[in-house]
Amino acid sequence: MKQYITYDYLLNQFICGVKRTENVDYSNKKSIRENNLGNTQYRDAAMQISKLYPERIEDFATMLTSDNCKIRVCCAVCLLEFMNCSKEQSNHALHIIRQHIHTASDKVEKTGFTIWLNNISSTKE
Repeated sequence: MKQYITYDYLLNQFICGVKRTENVDYSNKKSIRENNLGNTQYRDAAMQISKLYPERIEDFATMLTSDNCKIRVCCAVCLLEFMNCSKEQSNHALHIIRQHIHTASDKVEKTGFTIWLNNISSTKE
């Protein structure tokens, strides 16, 4: 009997993965491992949503307005990397990432997102 992965399950996996990446301590190997596992978890969930539920991308994009900054930013990244989103969603996602770069206090995160934005911008041109 074939098991089906629901959109709600994948959305929960995305959110749980993002939460695993919050408050990473880059001087602690265990914290870095947990962050990396969380990154893999939320990115895999987003890729599966894109593949299995392309009609739900608009629902996924509602997280661009989440109260949780990390969820907003990770949603934006995944929309741009993995999903066939609308131009409006793409512009909103880019705005969120640029805003995060401007306001982030963590220099490692700020640098990482700046490099990521430069890379994604060059592939979208």
